Formats: sequence, structure tokens, C-alpha cells
Amino acid sequence: LVKLGYSMETAETVFGVIATWGTKLNMIIISISMGITISLVPNLSASLAKKNFKDVNQKINQSLNIMLFFTIPMSVGISFLAKPVWIIFYGYNQISINVFRVFILQVIFFGLYTTIINISQTLNETKTSLIMLIGSFVFKVILNIPSMYLLKYIGIDAYYGSIVVNALVEGLTFIITLLLLKKKYNFKFRFILKTLLKIMLCLILMLGFLVFLSLFIKMTSISRVGSIIYITIYSIAGCVIYVATALKINLFGDIFGINSVKAIIKKLRH
Repeated sequence: LVKLGYSMETAETVFGVIATWGTKLNMIIISISMGITISLVPNLSASLAKKNFKDVNQKINQSLNIMLFFTIPMSVGISFLAKPVWIIFYGYNQISINVFRVFILQVIFFGLYTTIINISQTLNETKTSLIMLIGSFVFKVILNIPSMYLLKYIGIDAYYGSIVVNALVEGLTFIITLLLLKKKYNFKFRFILKTLLKIMLCLILMLGFLVFLSLFIKMTSISRVGSIIYITIYSIAGCVIYVATALKINLFGDIFGINSVKAIIKKLRH
């Protein structure tokens, strides 16, 4: 970054966000979604031992769908609220906020990447997992600096380069591993695309409402108290819109099963 014309202070700030401070916030989302998803993965071993590939396919689909269901709205929502979120934890710093706003979106790709590697290992595809892990690491190393020069050349801040490369490599690793498993086990993943479309619909409506809300409640305060108020208001509003839309289009039923949803609703009513 210094070679590309940035000050040492900017370089250190960006490095701190990506290597430490932003990663700590990212892991909040990862821990929530991964905790739910990984609990399904061990069940794959039992289904695989029984050669029940239909059940294996269903559990893989469910694991990935749960990951997408939680990770996408949380990461996009926090990206939208990057300024107040960063202020609460670390105080106001515009460069850090700009980097974090993009960096938090990488969680989506990292979550899918981690989940598919775990699934691959559970299916005794250790060789595939190692190849994907080593390959992704090598490509990140190779592309990291060139991507920074490229972004600088096209007029985008170079410090986004490593974030873009990470997301790109992790996304491609996920797709390639998924295709390899599909070829070997004849898995079907159309259900994931159907669920993703529904999630995107919920997300668009949520973002649309938050943008509309921002016309009346502007996030101008740089104090921690003000930031907490912003996050509370926007989080409740976004959550209500997302959940209400998900219920309306039966997204919960698609992911968790109709019986599970009915059981939860029944308990809430009592």
C-alpha cells in the first residue's frame, strides 16, 4: 500500500481492520451460522455409512441453506450499519469503516467455503479437501498484490484488493468442490438455488425498507450512545421485514421443514 502511494498510517489502519479488528466482528456472524450448520454435518456420516445418498443430499442442501439464510442478511445488514457498528466497538475512523463495510460481506463466501470443506471431510473426501485448501491459499498469495495494483489502476482504492481476492477464491473453491461432489455422488443442488432466490427477495425488501427508513432517521451521530440507538432501530426494522417476508413465501418451511416450523409456532403461541 505504501508503494502504491498510501501513507503508513492508512496502511496500518487497513491491515488492522483486515487482520484483527474487522475479523473479530466477522467471526460473530460465522460463529452463529456455523454453530447451527456444523451440528448437521456429523449426521452425514451415519447416512453415508448406510449408503442413503438421498438423505446425504438432503442434509448437505439443508446445511448450505441454513448458512445462506443466516449469513446473507446478517452480513449485508451489518455492512449497511457499518458506521454505527464500528463506532460502538472501536470509535470513529472513516477509513476503517469503509474497509469494514466491504470486508464484512466476505463472511458469506467464507461461510460457504468453510461449510463445504467440512462436508467434504465428513464424506471422507480428505484428499479433495486438502487440495482445495492448499489451492485456495496458493491463489490468494499469487493474486493478492496484483489485485491491489489492478484496483488502483481502475480508480478503486487498492486496499480492497485482498478482500476481493479472498471472496473470489473462496467462492470458486466452493463451486468447484460442490461440482466434484455432485459428479461423484450425483447430488442435486437445485433446491439451493430456489432457496437463494427467496433469500434474495427477502433481502431486497429488507434493504429497500432500511434505505427508506434512512431518509427519516439519518445515521449522522458519531457517539456510541447514538450508534446504539441507530443499530437498535434499524436491526429491529430489518429483522421484522426479513422474517415477515420469509414467513410469507414459506422460506422457513423450505429450509427447516414444515413440521419444525409448525412446532415452533405452536410453542410460541402457548
